[in-house]
Parts: sequence; structure tokens; C-alpha cells
Amino acid sequence: MLTTNLLPENDKKTITLVKTARLMRVAAFATTSLLIANAVFLLPTFLPLLFERRELKRELSTGKEAREKFQTNTRFQEMKKLSAAVKETRSHISRPQYTSRILDAIVEHGVAGIAVETITVTETGAISITGRAATRKALIDFEEKFKASEYMENISSPLSNIIRESNISFTMQGNLKPAILEKAK
Repeated sequence: MLTTNLLPENDKKTITLVKTARLMRVAAFATTSLLIANAVFLLPTFLPLLFERRELKRELSTGKEAREKFQTNTRFQEMKKLSAAVKETRSHISRPQYTSRILDAIVEHGVAGIAVETITVTETGAISITGRAATRKALIDFEEKFKASEYMENISSPLSNIIRESNISFTMQGNLKPAILEKAK
């Protein structure tokens, strides 16, 4: 429905001013209540974050100083190299080691009563075997089998090996055949 305002012009301005003042009060009240709500809900979470940020910056600068002082970058690189070396060693150790045909032959030529303790083979083909024999006969059989072996060029055993009758500590020296050495290379 249409209404016509028959008030004088001054009164019309007064009504407009009153409406504007009310609108301003409502806007001021809304803004104030919004600010109070922000202060109540946001400040308790914002202030600790502000302090934490300041502390994190301080810790970062302290960490940089400590890294420079204690040379952690170089030590970290050394640890990486050491870790790589340990991994390489671990992978090498975990694989079963290859036994050569010569060692297989020594095991095959083994005689009951013989315990081989060490076998040393040099690059030139010299071989040295030390061990224990239960009896003189077992030691002589072991030596004969080696002399007949296809891998040995010659083998010698000191006379002291056969002086005792039982529980003999022995050593044998010999040379591998040159053809065997060529195959190994």
C-alpha cells in the first residue's frame, strides 16, 4: 500500500537522520560484537602460535649455529659413507663364499682321522697344509692321495711328521700345477 508523507520537509530530514542513526548504531553494534567474538575465539589460539613461531625461529638459529660449530654436515656425510661401506660388507658376507676346485679336491682326498686346520695358497702356486692326524698310517695315506692328485705338481712332508705313532701335528708344502694356476686367473 502506498503512503504519502505529508510532513514538512524539515521533519522528513529528521526522520531520515533518525533512521540513519539507528542504522549506524546497528552497524556499530554488529562490528563491536564481531570484534568481541573474534577476541574471544581467535586470540586464545593466535597468541600461542605467535609465541611458538618466535621460539621456532630462535631454535632454528640455534640449530644453525650448532651445525656450524660441530660440523654436522661433514660428519653426516662421513656417516653416509660408513653406512654404504657396511651395507656393501653385509651384502658380501651374506653371500655364500665360493670354494675352489682345489679345496674341493682336498676335502675329497680327506682320509678318516685327518683334520685339516689351515690351507695357504700363494699367488705363485705354493701351497701349505697344516693339521692333525690321528695315526701315522692316516697321514701317509693322505700324503699319497695328494701326490696322486691332478692338482699337485709336487708335495713334500718333513720327516718329523711321521716320527710319532698317533696324534700327529703335521705340515705339508707343495706346488700346484701351472695349468691349474692359469685356469684360476
